Amino acid sequence: MSANYQIEWLEPAKDDLRDIVFYLIDKVPVLALSVQEAIESQLTVLETFPHISQRNAYFDDVFDFKIKGLPYLVVYKIFPATLKIEILAVMHDRRDRSNPKNYRL
Repeated sequence: MSANYQIEWLEPAKDDLRDIVFYLIDKVPVLALSVQEAIESQLTVLETFPHISQRNAYFDDVFDFKIKGLPYLVVYKIFPATLKIEILAVMHDRRDRSNPKNYRL
């Protein structure tokens, strides 16, 4: 049996998710909270399978988790020694992932 990882949201990632929800509240209010719930619920798979995602092509040891049914990626880093996953960013899948400024780190 594999150990479960702890997911920790860094402040920039929390801000990203908040920005997405606030943007959607203005445009499509009924969708806003369901998008947040979908993102958070789909991430639970990382607790057991942290390497399920695609490696980020631009930054070492960073992964991109595609949210099914939505145009968003959750960018994260795995720390196997401490069984921790840090959520670095949440971004639209069309955003330039080669630019470190888009990760707000």
